[in-house]
Amino acid sequence: MPIALRQALEEMLDGWKDDLSPAWKAALADVEPDFAAVDPDLQHESWEPIFPTRRGKTIPGAPRKAHIFRALDGTGPADVRAIVIGQDPYPNVSWATGRAFEQGDLEDWLPNPALVSDSLERIIPAVAVARTGNPEYTDLVNASRAWARVVADLASGALSLQSPGRLFDHWQQQGVLFLNAGLTLSRFQRGGSDHQLKGHIPLWRPVVQAILRAIATRPSGHVVFLLWGSVARSFFQESGIEQAARDAGTWQTRVRTVTQAHPAASNDDGPLFFREPNTFLDANRVLREMGAEEVEW
Repeated sequence: MPIALRQALEEMLDGWKDDLSPAWKAALADVEPDFAAVDPDLQHESWEPIFPTRRGKTIPGAPRKAHIFRALDGTGPADVRAIVIGQDPYPNVSWATGRAFEQGDLEDWLPNPALVSDSLERIIPAVAVARTGNPEYTDLVNASRAWARVVADLASGALSLQSPGRLFDHWQQQGVLFLNAGLTLSRFQRGGSDHQLKGHIPLWRPVVQAILRAIATRPSGHVVFLLWGSVARSFFQESGIEQAARDAGTWQTRVRTVTQAHPAASNDDGPLFFREPNTFLDANRVLREMGAEEVEW
C-alpha cells in the first residue's frame, strides 16, 4: 500500500545530519529539509527506491560509495574552490552516486558512447581540451566523434586521464563540489516528473542553498561557480547567492561565476557545451584573476 512521498522522505532522513562531517554539520546547524514543500499528493510505493540513499546504507544496484552527501566527502566549507551545480541525480540507481554528473557504473571510459551519459560524453572532451590545449578534442558538430577521439587517444597513451571514479575524486580532493539542486530522486519519467519537481528539489532547496551561501560568505578563500545551463543559472539566482556575497563583501573579489550551456544541450549545429570559452579554462581564468590557485582539471 502506498504512503505519501513526504512521509517516506521524513522516515528516510531521520537524523540526516549524522551523515555529515563536523564542518558541514556546523555549517548546516540551523537548516532542515523542507518536508512541507513536498507535494502531499505524491505517493511512494514500498518497493520504489529513493536514491542515493543514506551513508552506510545499500540498495540493490547502487554504486559502492553512493550516498546523499557524497559531493561533500573529504572536504569542508573552507576547502571549496569550485562548485558545479547539477539538477538532480541520474534517473538510474546504478548511475547515481551523490555527485552531479558522475556515472557510477563506469569503471573505464567506454568506446561506445551509448553506454555513457550524454553529459559526460561532452564533459570529458572539454576536460581533454583543458589538459592539453588541443581544441580538436571538442568536435563542434558531432559529440560522438569527439568521444571517439578521446577514447582512442586514451587507449594509445596520447591522452592521460584518470578512470571515471578517480577523476571525480581528483577534482573533489582539490575542493571541487559537483552538487545537485535535488540530492535524491525516486519515481522518474523522461521529460520531467512530479516527484522530481514537486518533491525532491523543493525538499532539498534550503539545504543546498545553505551550502552555497556558507561558501559564498565565508571570511576567506575564493570560489568560482560553474553554472551549466538555464536550470543551474536559475537556481543560483533564486538562491540569492549573489546578494549574500555582496552583503558579505565577497562578490567579484572572492566569489565569481562562469556560465556555459548544459553539457547535454545541442542544436542543429552540434553540442553547445563545446563552444568557446572552454568552461574549465574559463573557471581557471576567473580563479587567477581573483588571485587564487587554479584547479587541475
